Amino acid sequence: MKRFISFAACLLLVTTLLAAQTVNINLLWSSPVEEQQVLPFIEAMIGGCLMELFEQGFMGTNSLPKKADKAAFTAAIPTSEDAEAFIDYEVYIYIEITDLKLEPAAIQCRIVKLDSGKEVYKGKFSIPTLKAVSRQEYMQYYHTLGTLVIKDITAKVSMRY
Repeated sequence: MKRFISFAACLLLVTTLLAAQTVNINLLWSSPVEEQQVLPFIEAMIGGCLMELFEQGFMGTNSLPKKADKAAFTAAIPTSEDAEAFIDYEVYIYIEITDLKLEPAAIQCRIVKLDSGKEVYKGKFSIPTLKAVSRQEYMQYYHTLGTLVIKDITAKVSMRY
């Protein structure tokens, strides 16, 4: 019986140490282009973010993307539902799109750690040049943007236990 209890305690300790941090992506965007035209690209960017989080060993989730202005991005805070969902970090990404035929005008990020409620990172992302012609290439471009944003964030901020 003592061996079973010791084994269970060790197993609990190991699984606790191996548990991944949960990161929620909140993408806010602004654009004069119609929402129906922009959303596929925004969703492709979220997909890139989630894929990169998974590749780095994080559990990623996302909130619905919202059309908002920069003030809403700056004022965004975690909700009580996020804490109840065991989210460890909220990543707020603001993307400004002036025209779908061009790369985004600006991308900014903020990271809030839920247990402390403190902002642990705030910064701008340098946008790579767009080399897309077809819709599929634009989708791939925005997906790649998502992966690059997460790579940039995780290189600057330690989100591990």
